[in-house]
Amino acid sequence: MKEIALAIQAVMKEINGVEKSMVVGKWTSSAYKWVSDKDVRQLLRDAMVKNWLSILPTDVQSKIQVDRWEEADTYNKQPPYPMKSKQSIFTEVTTKYILLHTSGESIEVAWYWQGVDTQDKGAGKATTYALKNTLLNMFLIPTGVDTDNTHSDEYDVPKKVETKKVDTPSGWTKEKAMASEDEHCPNCWEECQTRQWTTKEWKPYEMWNCSECGTKFFVNRK
Repeated sequence: MKEIALAIQAVMKEINGVEKSMVVGKWTSSAYKWVSDKDVRQLLRDAMVKNWLSILPTDVQSKIQVDRWEEADTYNKQPPYPMKSKQSIFTEVTTKYILLHTSGESIEVAWYWQGVDTQDKGAGKATTYALKNTLLNMFLIPTGVDTDNTHSDEYDVPKKVETKKVDTPSGWTKEKAMASEDEHCPNCWEECQTRQWTTKEWKPYEMWNCSECGTKFFVNRK
């Protein structure tokens, strides 16, 4: 296993770390930084090719749990509110990969991850995160600031922040008053593809519907 071990060490020497450049939930109070899958793949692809390494998936074991419930539909409605069905799909995966070297040597590696979605993206999230974390941990790549360096008691209690009034079109209810600077959902920060409508009387406001979490929000094109 000498050749593949040397190749792994070479990749570790070449990559010093990857920063948490992606912000999840940017427009919410629970926003946090995250290492994007794209950044990890770009960094490691070049380093692995340079050192004659490749990785292939060999097995995926999954477990899916579907929860369904009903809640009041307050969007563009007047009391009494009708009920609407909601669902959450929780996917767990245990994945196996084979790390290959051109010398013919190989190592089997495995990882576990989870993904939650309202529709059919839970499996994609879980397998994507599993591969990303397999690569990060296999090559011991640091990912920004280590939160373990600071004890929780050292953080100040967050001060209460006054809610800023959102510049919304006349007649909009609170449920529809979520805003974004672009087509990224203000709730889950996914890039949305569905613009619901834009009519002459509503310009410059565009109504968008997030296909990821279902949040409806508007973009002001002023």
